[in-house]
This record gives sequence, structure tokens and C-alpha cells, in this order.
Amino acid sequence: MLAQARTVVIWNSSAGSAGSADRVLERLRKMSNVAIRQPAGRSAAIREAMRAARDGVELVVAAGGDGTVNSVVDALMSSDRRPALGILPLGTGNDLARLLGLVRERFSLSS
Repeated sequence: MLAQARTVVIWNSSAGSAGSADRVLERLRKMSNVAIRQPAGRSAAIREAMRAARDGVELVVAAGGDGTVNSVVDALMSSDRRPALGILPLGTGNDLARLLGLVRERFSLSS
């Protein structure tokens, strides 16, 4: 239930490197107060991010590529309440993540 989650991860399972990030996804699933959403397409991602904002989560993480980040940002910018945005770059190009100086290795959830 989103009302109990403090963080919602919008996980794009078709993103370029999402298939090789199964370990990260499994670790996220084990975290308390984290909800994972795997929407099928842009409009579903927007709906999930809007729902997360409406439900009062603190952080929405866009886990995917530039398209996923764009969808989540569009949703949050159209919401009255705007939680913090996190980016987990899993796309092929990750142009925005590269521009911001983010690299995938920094997001490793290894123990």
C-alpha cells in the first residue's frame, strides 16, 4: 500500500540495463517503506508517480532511462504535492544522468 511507503520506485523493466540490475531490484523489494511499481508504458508511469505524490510519499525514484525520468518529472510537476525525485539510471543512453554526473556504480546496493 502506497500510504505506508515513504519511497516509491518507478521501475522501467524494459530500460536498457534493467535486466542486469535484478540484484538491485531484489534488494529494493526487501526494504521497508519502499514500494516498487513496474508500469507498462509512459502513461502508466505518469499515473503511478502522480498516485505516489498524492499519497504523500517523500521520494519518488525514476529507475530507467531518460524516458522514465521524463515521465516521472512530468507527473510530479503536475501534482500539487511534489516529493523529492531520485534517479536510478538504468537506460541505454542515460543522457540526463550523464549530464548530472551520475553513474550506475554509485547506485549499487551491494552489501
